[in-house]
Amino acid sequence: TRLVCLWSRSDVLLLPATTATVEGAENHELEGLTHYGYLLRRRCWRRVVEAISARQPAPAAFRTSAAS
Repeated sequence: TRLVCLWSRSDVLLLPATTATVEGAENHELEGLTHYGYLLRRRCWRRVVEAISARQPAPAAFRTSAAS
């Protein structure tokens, strides 16, 4: 499992804004976007598509092992 967090210092719904980040995840700051801007701005959607398309291994903290 891979966790990607998109966040912005301009997001006034999450205070402090850094609470949208998770240690060990892929945290991407989207400068100048508001919480609603995540839905409305193309550059945010491009980042979502890039994250989904990226074939990167999950960080060790988020790897799950198959049950025996």
